[in-house]
Amino acid sequence: MVRIIQQPGGKLVLTLENLDTSNGPDVHVWLSAADVVEGTAGWFTAGSAAHFDLGMIKGNLGNQVYAIPEDVDLAKYRSVDLWCVQFSVSFGAAQLAK
Repeated sequence: MVRIIQQPGGKLVLTLENLDTSNGPDVHVWLSAADVVEGTAGWFTAGSAAHFDLGMIKGNLGNQVYAIPEDVDLAKYRSVDLWCVQFSVSFGAAQLAK
């Protein structure tokens, strides 16, 4: 599950809750303009869409929090993608609620 939460003071964070994905090299957390596509057809979708990189994934299991910079326009993004930069493949994605 992914959520964007506004903290006291107005700062936004992205939370990944109960994450369970494969371990891999160079996996980043992306806000993506692409919609989530289920199955193997979605493995490469985020790579061709506009994205904002929130940084390296902190681990492949459990709960995580990522700061969203103030200048990021969330209206541009439809999903969160765990993107392996080294191999240009998704390790998982979730649609953002509007």
